[in-house]
Amino acid sequence: MHVTGLFVYPIKSCGGVSLPAAEVTRAGLRHDRRLMVVDGNGQFLSQRTHPRLGRVSTRLEAAGVRALSPEGELFVPFDFAAAGGLMRPVQVWRDSLSGVPHREGTHFFREVLELPDVSLVALPEDGERVVDPRFGQALDRVGFADAYPVLLMGDSSVRDLEARTGTSLDMRRFRPNVTFEGAPYAEDRMAEFRAGGLPFRGVKRCDRCVLTTLHPDTQERGLEPLRTLAGYRRGDDGKVYLGMNVIPDAEGTLRVGDLITDVTEREPHP
Repeated sequence: MHVTGLFVYPIKSCGGVSLPAAEVTRAGLRHDRRLMVVDGNGQFLSQRTHPRLGRVSTRLEAAGVRALSPEGELFVPFDFAAAGGLMRPVQVWRDSLSGVPHREGTHFFREVLELPDVSLVALPEDGERVVDPRFGQALDRVGFADAYPVLLMGDSSVRDLEARTGTSLDMRRFRPNVTFEGAPYAEDRMAEFRAGGLPFRGVKRCDRCVLTTLHPDTQERGLEPLRTLAGYRRGDDGKVYLGMNVIPDAEGTLRVGDLITDVTEREPHP
């Protein structure tokens, strides 16, 4: 097995960036989900409820993140949060943490979403939150991602799903960080493995939501692939699963083409 793709999403729920190599930190891939749009109460926004976020593409430049949409463009320096400034409380699901508001970004996303009370915030230095202790260890951390540092997806899993749906499915629908070539659904059982020599733990399969039903270019919503997934990938808890949430146990550089080795398997949970 080998790594076939590396992706980061600099602004949570906006377009991603494909990379030939990525720096792995204990909290995930460098520059992944370090910026986030929140409402007036500090609650994060996503394409689940605000599909217009999908109109925003991103790219990494030497000094920061550039966001582009039909409404205009925005640049946020990588060191923006490190420069300090007033922080505000924000919420990712049940987790409370802090964000540093970005004035120009706030104006940009108010235009994109056509809403008067949304803000763009950056994750402050050392502002990561603790991973759910039911699945993580004491030192495991995650930024603004939903719950875990890295999402692993198998190319063959998506091809099998395509065959079942009879529909072409862009990998962007599933928003992985790392893709790999192997047997269909091999990620379900990857409890421990090395990629490019770096150790990772597979801790929990990823439950999927309506975001997978949005076309990544038009944001039009359909029934697939959730309808088909529900027929053969539903867990005992009623949720539909595809992909594995994994946690890095070391820092380093991961590259497309790197081998995945030393795989320890277990039965998937949940």
